[in-house]
This record gives sequence, structure tokens and C-alpha cells, in this order.
Amino acid sequence: MIAFASESVDQSLVEGEAMVRAQWEEVALHKDRIELAPDYDQYRKLEAAGKLLICTARDDGKLVGYNAYFVHRGIHYSKNIVATNDVFYIAPEYRLRVATGRVLIAAALLEYAEEKLKALGVSVISLHIKVRKDWSGLAEKLGYARVEYVNQKYVG
Repeated sequence: MIAFASESVDQSLVEGEAMVRAQWEEVALHKDRIELAPDYDQYRKLEAAGKLLICTARDDGKLVGYNAYFVHRGIHYSKNIVATNDVFYIAPEYRLRVATGRVLIAAALLEYAEEKLKALGVSVISLHIKVRKDWSGLAEKLGYARVEYVNQKYVG
């Protein structure tokens, strides 16, 4: 049975380090020049300050997906609390599985996180979706709109 929860850095990202590496292998650019080296201490500081939300999907206790957001006052819109996703990952063997009814685990995890973020007073959620692993169709079905393009260049 799939269960969703809010968890700490140590419960989720550290435990799921193999999943973090698998996600990096799938979506990262410049892997030959930029190594994966998560700063878990920085995550813990953000968590302690109430500026990080991590939501997980577990199948009978086994971590099968995670979704982490940075939560903060908008720099340009200081009267609003905004959330920007940092990472979103569902293990490949769970991507087409349903959580309940006909709802995919990925959609259910996003909806679970959305409810948690609303409870924190968040008014706008931004999802960063990699071009090489595009799941924007799912985001659009959940009511998200494409509002920006981000271009990247490796400069050494």
C-alpha cells in the first residue's frame, strides 16, 4: 500500500541516497564536469528554519518517491509565501502505478505536497521540470501552467 508523509531530511533524502543518485543519472547535465554532492547540512539548516518541505511516497515502508520544496517569502512579492520544488522523483518501477483509484503515485504525491504547502500558507508553487525528463503534461493536468523557460550554460 502506498502511503504519503512529510519527512525530515534524515528520514528521506539521506535514506534515499541511491534514489538521489539515480535521479541525477537520469536528468543531470554536465555529469562529466559536475559531481553529485548534496549538501545535507544545508538542507538540515533550511529544515530547522522552516524553509524546507519534503514529502515522500512509500510502499509498505520502502521509499519509492520524494518531492522537496524550498518555502520562503517571495523576493519580489514579500507579502506572499512561495514554494519552489528542488527535486521530484518516482522510482522507475512505480511511475505507472496508481496510489488510489486511477491516480498515479506521481500525481498523488504532488497533490499531497500541495495540501501541505497550502497549510504552510503558500500561495504559489513553482515546479522545475527538466527538459530531458519532461513531466509537464502531468503538471498541467494538475492545474500548473508553464510560465517561464530557464536556459543554462556550463562556464567552468
